[in-house]
Amino acid sequence: MTPISVNPSSLTAPSGYSHGTLSGNTLYLGGQTALDADMRIVPGGIVEQFRQAFGNVLTHVAGRDGASPRTWSA
Repeated sequence: MTPISVNPSSLTAPSGYSHGTLSGNTLYLGGQTALDADMRIVPGGIVEQFRQAFGNVLTHVAGRDGASPRTWSA
């Protein structure tokens, strides 16, 4: 299997890394942060930053047909 870089267009364009890598049917995610579309940390503190970071993860997974609940592991 050849690994495939995965970079959803709705997330900021990465520079020197990939948001994720697809190998077979497993999607490996890079570290997601609280960056918004303008490459700025969202204001409002830890709660808003968590929402942004987790939203970035969900965007990434949904972009690879993972919108429905599945078994995830860390």
